[in-house]
Amino acid sequence: MSSPSHQSASRGLPTPPDSPRKRRRALRESEETYGEMPIELYIYASDPFRKSTVAFPFPLPLHTREVEPEKRLSERVHAQLNQVLVAHGITDRYTAEIYAMRKPGYPGGDVPVITLRVLFRRGSGLPFAWSAARDEAKEMLRRNGLGNVEVEIMDHERAFQPSFFPIGPTSQAVSVYERIRDELISLLFERLNTKWRLVSLFNVARTLEKSIPTIVVLVNPCLAHDWQKLEQLCKGIINKAVPSGQELPIEFLPGRIGDANDEGISLARNHSVGAGLGASMGVVNGGGGTMGGLVDLETGGRVWKAVLTNHHVIQPLGPSAEELQIARKGYRFDRPANNRPKCQVPHQLDYEATMSKVERDITKTRKDLADSLDKQEWKKLADKPIPSDLADDYEVLAKKEETSVDFKKHLQTLPVTLGKIMASSGYLVSDNAKKLDWGIIQYMKENNTFSFSCGHLNRLPSEQTLWPNKKTPEDYRFDSGYDAGNTIAKTFNKMEKGKWYMKVGRTTNITAGICNGTIANVVRTSLPHYDEEGKEVKLEQKTVEEYVVISYDTQSPDMKEQDTFCLRCDSGSFVINSRGHVSGLLHGYLTGHCGPTKYYCNAGLVASMSDIRPSIEGRAAWKDSKGKIRPGVLSLPRGTQGYMWGR
Repeated sequence: MSSPSHQSASRGLPTPPDSPRKRRRALRESEETYGEMPIELYIYASDPFRKSTVAFPFPLPLHTREVEPEKRLSERVHAQLNQVLVAHGITDRYTAEIYAMRKPGYPGGDVPVITLRVLFRRGSGLPFAWSAARDEAKEMLRRNGLGNVEVEIMDHERAFQPSFFPIGPTSQAVSVYERIRDELISLLFERLNTKWRLVSLFNVARTLEKSIPTIVVLVNPCLAHDWQKLEQLCKGIINKAVPSGQELPIEFLPGRIGDANDEGISLARNHSVGAGLGASMGVVNGGGGTMGGLVDLETGGRVWKAVLTNHHVIQPLGPSAEELQIARKGYRFDRPANNRPKCQVPHQLDYEATMSKVERDITKTRKDLADSLDKQEWKKLADKPIPSDLADDYEVLAKKEETSVDFKKHLQTLPVTLGKIMASSGYLVSDNAKKLDWGIIQYMKENNTFSFSCGHLNRLPSEQTLWPNKKTPEDYRFDSGYDAGNTIAKTFNKMEKGKWYMKVGRTTNITAGICNGTIANVVRTSLPHYDEEGKEVKLEQKTVEEYVVISYDTQSPDMKEQDTFCLRCDSGSFVINSRGHVSGLLHGYLTGHCGPTKYYCNAGLVASMSDIRPSIEGRAAWKDSKGKIRPGVLSLPRGTQGYMWGR
């Protein structure tokens, strides 16, 4: 329901209102944010463009669902609401609806809160007047028998919903941040212990066009602290390095670092079932994720055909001491491989979800066919001609049924055995503090049920595939186009800050983004981590370094917000540069729980192949016949012939 349009009344302001950023900064230095409070209340108290009667307002965005028709605002109540808003200077066009509002996946956020939400753009009136309007609207609802309904008044264009955008590696802010980063990290450990998740520098704002360099600290949801005091302490460090007359803001936001692989989806939604870049794979009766691609591994005097993915995709999930040891330290090349688990394509959960969807589709299509046939029969009985559109619909449905039945026959040949686990990293931190997460799956020679070729597994998406989704380098303001065309991934490379990358994942298929211009420092204390020798690395006062790839909407001309680069079970995807080189391996994601309008936009956490290759090759070292230790050699197969498997 919308209000009538009004002309904005002049309030005789002596000066123009401050920008949203300056208004937020003023609130963060006021009594509203003084003292210890949960991070959610700190964000809410700092936002001048959102006023709510909810006792614990969750950070935006929220999932909203309209209530049943009988619970919506009546014309009479809406007229009273309009009077309240106009009386407090809110005279622009607005919408007012009652919603069930939730924040799924957030502590306490799954319980819906019934809320009257008043939304407008660039609303008139002063934000301090919105609090009075909110309270009077709440009282008006109570008088009308709606006392259980909360009220939220929000300027949805200026309310705090930050997107993360990549910053260029040559930005002056990057050099400033990197000079003070270690001191900031020490302060964060001192004040927050290990209850924070990440610190890095991004361009931050609601939209790309308005973004500015900002230090971001992701903390645990519901964490209570004196955030105003902590910001002052951080500013003391920052201001020593910032040039005179400039500033470098810092934001504390609830967020999450994830790498879980526990969801089943129907692969029929996004790509055909089978082997290839981004295919679903998993351990038989175990976890799963994305198959990166085909590799050659030379060790022990021979070349093994193998598939590269993440350790956590193939790690054992059982509770035994042996399984726990493998989960932590990985599978070793130098241990017997006879009883190691087998992997399959696709993962069992995906196979079951896909088969269930196809069977539902066939059932529905056959019902639609029967209904269409009945309509034609009725026309014949009435001695009337059968309309051409009715006959055309029947042909379309018949073709759809045929396609679905053929696809089901194909599914019945799956899943197939991919191979046996050869080795994996465990929870590994390199000597240069990089998190490495890799797993190698050896092709099983006795497998004669399925054939692969590097020409199929490692075929890169064509530019025609990328273009409709606005994911090419040009869409990200890069001059050099994506020149891989329809070729095969043949070369390893390294992650480079500020460069364009794409990935093909099991859940989100093809996405692209920019590698952020500075590294992210991540707190990884929830699990023990180890070095290459298997010794535990103490991370209580240390972070690990990870590359961040950020995607954003390139289609909107003036509202470019952050977009999702990856979701759960995309872990294991090859990260590929504009020249078609495999530069990294995706192992996780970061998400800010206070973010853009697209719910929970994930950036990718990536390890560079320049770090992963030495790790694999070092683990695969072997002694030749003369007793000389030789490192393993990891490479990508070349050409499309000579790598047929299963024959």
